[in-house]
Amino acid sequence: INNRLLWMQSVFPLEPNDRLLQKTVYSFDASVWELFLPLITGAQVFMAQPGGHQDSNYLAATVTDREITVLQLVPSMLQVLIDEPHVSRWRSLKRLFCGGEVLPVELQKRFFERVNADLINLYGPTEVSIDATCHICNRESSQAGVVIGRPIANTQVYILDERLRLAPIGVAGELFVSGVGLARGYHQRPELTAERFLPDPFNTDPDRRMYRTGDLARYHEDGTIEYLGRADHQVKLRGFRIELEEIEAVLLEHKGVREAVATIGQDSRQHERLIAYVVPRNGNGLPQLNGQQLYRLPNELEVVHHSRSETDLIYKEIFEDQTYLKHGLMLRDGACVFDVGANIGLFTLFVHQHCRDARVFAFEPSPPIFEKLVTNTALYDLDVELFNCGLSNETKQLPFTFYPKMSSMSGVYADAALDESLTRVALANREDVLANEQDELLAGHFVGETFECEFRTLSEVMREHNVKRIDLLKIDVEKSELDVLKGIGPSEWNKIHQLVIEVHDLDGRLEEVTTLLRERGFEMTVEQDEWLRHTGLYNIYARRAEVLARNELPNGHRTPRALSRIDVSTDSLRSHIAARVPSHLVPSAFVILDRMPLLPNGKVDRNALPEPEEISSELKTYIAPRKPFEEVIARIWEDVLGLTQISVDDNFFELGGHSLLATQVMSRLREALKCEMPLRRLFELPT
Repeated sequence: INNRLLWMQSVFPLEPNDRLLQKTVYSFDASVWELFLPLITGAQVFMAQPGGHQDSNYLAATVTDREITVLQLVPSMLQVLIDEPHVSRWRSLKRLFCGGEVLPVELQKRFFERVNADLINLYGPTEVSIDATCHICNRESSQAGVVIGRPIANTQVYILDERLRLAPIGVAGELFVSGVGLARGYHQRPELTAERFLPDPFNTDPDRRMYRTGDLARYHEDGTIEYLGRADHQVKLRGFRIELEEIEAVLLEHKGVREAVATIGQDSRQHERLIAYVVPRNGNGLPQLNGQQLYRLPNELEVVHHSRSETDLIYKEIFEDQTYLKHGLMLRDGACVFDVGANIGLFTLFVHQHCRDARVFAFEPSPPIFEKLVTNTALYDLDVELFNCGLSNETKQLPFTFYPKMSSMSGVYADAALDESLTRVALANREDVLANEQDELLAGHFVGETFECEFRTLSEVMREHNVKRIDLLKIDVEKSELDVLKGIGPSEWNKIHQLVIEVHDLDGRLEEVTTLLRERGFEMTVEQDEWLRHTGLYNIYARRAEVLARNELPNGHRTPRALSRIDVSTDSLRSHIAARVPSHLVPSAFVILDRMPLLPNGKVDRNALPEPEEISSELKTYIAPRKPFEEVIARIWEDVLGLTQISVDDNFFELGGHSLLATQVMSRLREALKCEMPLRRLFELPT
């Protein structure tokens, strides 16, 4: 332990002004350095609250609030933590140490996208006193494998073949550790000690031993070590040798998957099968919608929303009328857009449809609507920085009135009588709404509830995220537009190229806003939509002259591109993995979880993973084959699976099918139907 502490202090020195969050439970060996290293260096320690090590929101907020500089996490907790909003505010963090589990390359990339700090991958089983190797992850690395680096001080690492000979560079072998860190053995387990702690044949000291880790690894040309997985996770299933971590790695390539675990289990007939457990990213996938139904927009996009009538109106404004792109305003590929007053995110979707590689910052203070904004951006895996806050002239907390039935008119300056009056005028301007229908349409729409919401300045956000330019600043904030503009400092004004603002002309506000923009060097057009006559609501389209000169192509020059919704359903996961691995590596069952069960030390508790639910034939409606070829397919399935009465919508794999049986089915289908079909088709279309 002393060697481990002194090595760490020499390579990653702690100083008196460092702040370390002590959150690792004492039963986990990695807690030792968290406890003792600050004591021998004089660094400051903040103790996490009981149970805090398993609360991602608490941990993320504590790092921000306590200005933590050094943090240790197991990768599975980092997977959960990286999506917390507070992570984007980790400005104090200097180093994050990861250990105890495999640190996936994809997770490393996501960390570097969100956090400006060093990421250190530590490797070592408990038997070698916490850690044996260390690797400082490279922000620019293109390596696909998980690198665990080089041995720490006074430690030797060998990669050996089955005969305990040194494996050549690039060749996989089992990883052995020798040096001062080795434990003496297992308490009162002499046989196990002898099996795992072997004499070190590469050391002249006859008493020196080496520990057999059971991990597979290989050396790179530069001397660093790549981790390849557990030797004991290589299982045999139906004659095939399977590496479970290979399956997990492929599942993690699915855009909607945050965590994945593969195991071997048994079905109801006691047949062994592959089972995959998946946690979707950011609430992706139908199982994570918490009962909300997706609403299909006229352009085929599917979203969650608050009110159908309100969503239809906003859709028409944004997608059909293109209200926010008029009078020379336009979007080019790679544009940076600030969507202030994002609501459920329809304008954010519009931007990504019309602008490739767009970067969007979306702000929505209302908690109920922000939740839907998060879901809608996650459904399409968009590059969006989400802020559950509004923008104002200074950072502060303000009461925010939310109208559940008229969310787009919610705001800090909400006035139910005035807001209802304006809406009645707007309805009267529309030919499709009769005056006597207004009472029925607006009944209960302006009954509000109040939330205490955070507000920040636009300049603060730009500096925090190193925003060099804003190609379009869209502001639709219900009477708060002037507050937003007053939160922009002089140096940030020069980085804004175009603005579109809805202004409510109360107490001369329209003139005040236009004067401010003119002084900042913008040319502008002020327009009032026909259906907003006599409401005092105007749209301002402002742009710098040099930007207008660059916009040679007319607005709407490009056909909107299709956005693909991320689907984390069982069929989607099966199709994804079937297209990338041999059929024997495709799991027979998929279980989608809200979160992985964890042991007290933060690792996945494989024993607590639930059994896949069996589909009860009593609960399903039987649909008989309707055509001759369906009868042929059903008969073949019945023979291969040993079942009777297979419905046309039954799923082959939910009935107990697996890769070996799938091969039999496809072979018999080719013979019976006289047509060629690849095995992959059954995995893609399993009914």
